[in-house]
Amino acid sequence: RLEWSILPTDTVRFSSADGQVWLNEQTPIS
Repeated sequence: RLEWSILPTDTVRFSSADGQVWLNEQTPIS
């Protein structure tokens, strides 16, 4: 299941079954 969430920090979170991938100009967190 894919879930897109926009955080107040202007960060888009991409959640997948494999884990979490943060799409942002900062360092991605897996």
